[in-house]
Amino acid sequence: MAKAKVAEKTAIKDLNIGVVTINIEGTSELVVERFSQKTRHMMEEKHKAGSQSKKGKEKEARDFEADYNGARYISSEGWDGVHCSAFRNALVSACRLCGVQMTMAKKALFVVADGRDKDDKSELVRITGDPEMFIAPTRNATGVADLRARPRYFPWASAIRVEYDADMFSSADVVALMKRVGRQIGIGAGRYDSKMSCGLGWGCFRVVED
Repeated sequence: MAKAKVAEKTAIKDLNIGVVTINIEGTSELVVERFSQKTRHMMEEKHKAGSQSKKGKEKEARDFEADYNGARYISSEGWDGVHCSAFRNALVSACRLCGVQMTMAKKALFVVADGRDKDDKSELVRITGDPEMFIAPTRNATGVADLRARPRYFPWASAIRVEYDADMFSSADVVALMKRVGRQIGIGAGRYDSKMSCGLGWGCFRVVED
């Protein structure tokens, strides 16, 4: 009578997470374009109104000051920030320049939040720098030319805390990736890694090493 095959045990290593704090300093302006709560509310009301949404409705005067403030990420403590995903997505994208699979990097690189947005509770990285209103021409998704008011920061700096899978990356690897992000990828509007264009060179930075 044949003996039953004994199942082999799989040895799974415990999670090995490292943390590194990387200080950065902007080398070009940082332009942030948060999807404002006002715009979300207007879209919600339009959907609720259905086909009657445009009938007899006058176009409101543009409030650039409100648009500018609506495009800012402001934490519940009052400081300005950038969505954590901006830096995480940039780190993952930089892996393509180094021959590292992005699908693996997505599971191994994480940015630690300094706080949350006061309105939508998005996780934020704190930005040190004073914002100014920046009104510039742009094109909507439909190709129509428009003016957009956004916050612009320069000079600016930040301290980014990155959690990483230490079985895949070393702290030196993560710092090297962040250097590539600062020079070749960028963050925010007008970055080199924009999906819509070659970028404007905005959102670049250098790593400040001790």
